[in-house]
Amino acid sequence: MEHKGTVYFFTGLSGAGKTTVGSLFYRRLKNTKPNAVYLDGDEIRVAFGEDVGYTNDERLRWAGRIFRVCKLLSDQGIDVVCCSIAMYQSVRAWNRANIPNYKEIYLRVKPETLLARNQKGLYTGGHNVVGVDLPFDEPQTPDLIIQNDGERTPLEVVEEIERVLYPNIVENPIDNRDYWNRYYQDGLCPMDPSPFARYAATLVELGRTLVDLGCGNGRDALYFASLGLSVIAIDLSDTAIQTLRERGGDNPRFLCGDFINAPIHRPASYDYAYSRFTIHAINQQQERMLLLAMHRAIKPGGKFFIEVRGVHDPLYGRGQPQEKNAFFYNNHYRRFIVMEELTASLQEAGFRVEYAQERTGFAPYGNDDPPVIRVVAVKNCGGGFYYHPQGDESMTVLADLHTHSTASDGQYAPAALVEKAAAAGIQVLAVTDHDTIDGAEEAVRAGTALGLTVLRGVELGAAEDRHMHILGLHLGPECPALTALCRKLRASRDERKFRIVDFLREKGMDVSLEEVEALAGGGVVARPHFAQVMLRRGYVTSLREAFDRYLDSDEYQRIERWKAGAAECIAAVHSAGGRAVLAHPYQLGYADDRLEETLRTLREKGLDGLECFYPRHTPGQTAAYLRLAEKYGLHITAGSDFHGEVVRPDTRLTPISLELGWLI
Repeated sequence: MEHKGTVYFFTGLSGAGKTTVGSLFYRRLKNTKPNAVYLDGDEIRVAFGEDVGYTNDERLRWAGRIFRVCKLLSDQGIDVVCCSIAMYQSVRAWNRANIPNYKEIYLRVKPETLLARNQKGLYTGGHNVVGVDLPFDEPQTPDLIIQNDGERTPLEVVEEIERVLYPNIVENPIDNRDYWNRYYQDGLCPMDPSPFARYAATLVELGRTLVDLGCGNGRDALYFASLGLSVIAIDLSDTAIQTLRERGGDNPRFLCGDFINAPIHRPASYDYAYSRFTIHAINQQQERMLLLAMHRAIKPGGKFFIEVRGVHDPLYGRGQPQEKNAFFYNNHYRRFIVMEELTASLQEAGFRVEYAQERTGFAPYGNDDPPVIRVVAVKNCGGGFYYHPQGDESMTVLADLHTHSTASDGQYAPAALVEKAAAAGIQVLAVTDHDTIDGAEEAVRAGTALGLTVLRGVELGAAEDRHMHILGLHLGPECPALTALCRKLRASRDERKFRIVDFLREKGMDVSLEEVEALAGGGVVARPHFAQVMLRRGYVTSLREAFDRYLDSDEYQRIERWKAGAAECIAAVHSAGGRAVLAHPYQLGYADDRLEETLRTLREKGLDGLECFYPRHTPGQTAAYLRLAEKYGLHITAGSDFHGEVVRPDTRLTPISLELGWLI
């Protein structure tokens, strides 16, 4: 399918900050999308000759003209940042219907802010002014609303936009086709096999299958094929792939496209995966996706060969900073890797690191010999990295043991959640709604129909700390003690919802309890439901803001609900035949010694496991939690804490390789 660009439309009244915010967004976007273009409403009028005036009808005709230009550019694979009032709902509806990748950002400001800024004197003496003597159809379904009254800097606003629109902006630095096409067209890369390929060749069995991820000019893929390996080689550069295909032959098989999400990555289809100088061309989220994809695609016991630039490379720090340890330099995105973080990520994905070293001598080129990271990882197939505290029989599966449905504060009904999990490649799913097991049976039935193992679960808040949560996993169908505890917790939540309404009213927000309860759909009313209504009403500009400023603030804690102690939570889980796990330990924010003491105490109270793998854990935190789990004999679990894309836009269902013989 032909690649189409994205149109980012910044709209709002004159003085809302469209040009300031939009142009900054564009400059940052261009670091990863060099062919992106910027269209400002006033500037494009000058470029087009200003043959259209400012009456209502003329503005409508002009807006249609602008967005047909945007569509023309995006159809050719160009990202467009457009800043314009375009005040008509009909125009915005046309955009959504005709531009496949369309993102609308509404910059909203208070009337007093507009008067204070009074850009160009429009609001005190202007004629044909939108919002004064011309109507303004306020956007009804924008992708993002930003309240831009000057409380945040333009950079802070842009960073908020990037977080919300992350998949469309930062997630695709690999898509720099023009750079790579020029690079390979110029024939700058040598054709002899790399030293890394020669090294990897000593660790493979001939006649096996290898996938080359980001094969470039094919130097290493051709070498592996000459040795007798069956090779599939993938690269984004159509120039490189076309040249390689002209060589003829069926081995290697050269494919043009995204090596992260290639359809050919079917379960257990490769004996080996090979990645030389490609992981540093993608961002951290893409790296995680790639490692998970390779863990699924590599056969048990198969190897993953990785060579990559590290933070000690002489080029580190050159160019314009992007994400962590990432820079745009010489028309090229490059992220420099920390070896310890890479190995931790491999382990999190289910690999055992067999070899890891960073030194010079690995990749000399001309007079340069930078330090390079070289890693060999093996797909776990029983034993190895994951620890078995009680020596249980190994059972390695792809699992997500922390998810939420509409029975509490999730977006999807239990059956729909199970369907999404199956589509994500998850083999074992735990539905762990807050303070309730009401959705468990529906989820179990759906899992049985789809051939997916669904565990009854629950998430209980503990009284010791507002961020301490105990997961109950693999509960039995009959659990009277746990059910009784959930009823008490539910009653506490029901009473708290009235106090939350009063709290928000004190803050100037008229949030309807009826609207919140309708959103909960008869399930447990929780803070995310309030946050969604606050966003819908325009009191906040993001769900994250709702929590940071109000629903997770220190002031909010005076209305926090009753909770049981950790010991009571653990005992209730055990009475139901389940295992008790401490969820997302990073949220506690404890120093190392305090966290260790907490785990020791909880272990004495019967805690069974620790959620070591969690989307917001850093690789360093993950490694530390794994050490603590081993030290205190706790089983290792992993969970996405998935609530749904609407509730938590930055969280996805995530299959993690776990050994669950102790649980199932």
